[in-house]
Amino acid sequence: MPQVVACPICAEATVDYGTQTVLGKYPADYRRCTSCGVVFVNGPTWLEEAYAEPINEEDSGLLQRCAVMSKKASLILAGERITKGRFLDWGGGYGTFSRMMRDRGYDFFHSDPFTNNLFARGFEDQPGTRYDLITAFEVFEHLGDPYAELAPTAARTDRLLFTTGILPEPAPAVDDWFYFGPEHGQHITLHTTESLRVLGERLGFQLATNGYNLHLYHREPLKAPTRLIFSDAVRTARRNVKRLVSIPAAKLADR
Repeated sequence: MPQVVACPICAEATVDYGTQTVLGKYPADYRRCTSCGVVFVNGPTWLEEAYAEPINEEDSGLLQRCAVMSKKASLILAGERITKGRFLDWGGGYGTFSRMMRDRGYDFFHSDPFTNNLFARGFEDQPGTRYDLITAFEVFEHLGDPYAELAPTAARTDRLLFTTGILPEPAPAVDDWFYFGPEHGQHITLHTTESLRVLGERLGFQLATNGYNLHLYHREPLKAPTRLIFSDAVRTARRNVKRLVSIPAAKLADR
C-alpha cells in the first residue's frame, strides 16, 4: 500500500514529490501537501551530520543578508512605532544581526542554542521575556515540525518578522531549485504562501508577505507604513525593477 504521510502544517494528505541525494550519500524522500502545497522531507536521517557546522559553508551571503535585513527591520520597527521596544533575533547564528541592530540603537537580544554567540555577548535571550518583535531569518526552512518548534517562541510576541523562500509557481523539481540545498542537507521544509498562512493561523497570527522571501506574522492590524511595505503596489514595483535589470543595456538604449 502507498505510504500515508500527513502534512506537518495542515495535517492533510501528501503525495510523493521526488527524491534526490543529500550530502552526497543520503536518499531524501520529498512529499508535497495536496492542500497547502508545502514540500518537506519525510524522515530526514542526516541532520546530525548536516549540523556538525550549524552555519553551512554555502551560506556565504550571511553578512550581506544581515546588513540588508537590518535596514528592512528598521523600517518595520518605525512603521509599527515600536522603535523603543525590546526585540529578539531567534535562530540568530553568531549574533551578527543583533549586533548590527544594537549598533543602530535598538534593544535587540540574541537566541541560538546551536551556534556560538560571537557578536552579541551579554545580550542573550532571557527565558520568559516578551518582545515587541521577534525576527527569524532563514530559519523556517530548517524546521521539521514547524508548529511545535515555533509555538513557544511565537507565544512571546505579537509580531514575528522572518525570511524564507517561497516555492515558485509552477513548483520546481527537487533538483531544479537551489533552495532545496542538497549539498548541505539543512533545508527540509519548503513553504508556499498558503502554508505560511495556515501555520500563522495555527499560531494565532495573520500573515503579511511580499510574496517572495520577506514575511511578517502579526496579531493586531498593521500600521499604514508597514502595510505599504507589503502592499501589492510595492510588490509590482519590485517585479518591474527586476524585469528592467534583466533587460540587456543595449535593448534599453533602443527604447
